[in-house]
Amino acid sequence: MADLNFNVEPLGNLEHAALVKINGAIDAKTVVIFQEKLDQLQQEGYTRFILDMEGIKYVNSAGLGILVNVADALENRGGGIALVKIHPKVKVVFDMLGLNAFFKIFSNEDEALVHFQKSDKPSSKGHDITKTAPSITTSAADNRPPRITQTKPAPMNVPPPPSVPVAAAPTNVLTTKVSPPTEPGAPFSLVCAMCKVKLTIPKPGSYKCPRCATFFKLYDDCRVTFSERKKASPLQMKLSCTEDCMIGLCEFTGVLANTIGFPYEEVVAIKDALKEVCSAVIERAYENKQYLSYNVVINPSSMDIKIQISDYGKFIYDEKVFQKTMQTMEEFEHKQHPKGGNIINFGKTVKLH
Repeated sequence: MADLNFNVEPLGNLEHAALVKINGAIDAKTVVIFQEKLDQLQQEGYTRFILDMEGIKYVNSAGLGILVNVADALENRGGGIALVKIHPKVKVVFDMLGLNAFFKIFSNEDEALVHFQKSDKPSSKGHDITKTAPSITTSAADNRPPRITQTKPAPMNVPPPPSVPVAAAPTNVLTTKVSPPTEPGAPFSLVCAMCKVKLTIPKPGSYKCPRCATFFKLYDDCRVTFSERKKASPLQMKLSCTEDCMIGLCEFTGVLANTIGFPYEEVVAIKDALKEVCSAVIERAYENKQYLSYNVVINPSSMDIKIQISDYGKFIYDEKVFQKTMQTMEEFEHKQHPKGGNIINFGKTVKLH
């Protein structure tokens, strides 16, 4: 389904709140429309969204990432997102990824409204962070458009089962100085202390590097602080050999890849490679026996993602089943498990231009 329709109803009994009914599918063709609509509602002053998801039968990884980032942004402004009437097909993915622990989910609009009314209190906390300028641009040498996050994001705040933190707290703060603009009102030019990409910043405020996802803040006195982060902890999962588990895993991994900074086509390539490997394990190693399970380890970082799939089934001798993965991933290794079965490692790194 290529169309995505919105029906927005302001809630008169709750300040800055709206009921947003959505119909269609949030996929590659409509995800931009989805983000633009949520951005528009925020620009119109809404900070509390009740999203009626009954008419949404599919949400891709980019759509999930948008929901996570917008929810976090609104919470920093004293608002938030409440989801109601989630379609069963979408709920399977939410349950698989643990998103039901991140979002406020209710069975109807009245319950969501009561939730917001209980938490309805003035909040100025976080405004210093969320007042960031609307855009960051990189130098002309950068061919890939940067992904822009205006608020303190939760890049990997989606708690997967088992719950393992995927983004660690800052461990070190690097401080530099930049030259003031040549003319009043002109933008600032600086270089990211982590990935060395050139950035143009409209005004002082808090930002996130569109290349390496490093958080930084530009002060009025031209100081810039960069928050260096620990390497993310690996995610470990044990999944049944079912299509629902495989789809959920691919969508979750797509969210991680998108957050790390991979362009859309590479996010798709990572998801396709993961689906190919999981399908091979399910069909070749386990002969489609759904009661069996395989292990997944995902190592995300600020610049790359590494994935390991292992099983105790039959060894897969025909590596042609991994053809797409070998072509699109920069790292690939397939070896026999010491206890019988397969260990498949593959990964990809964000390319800086």
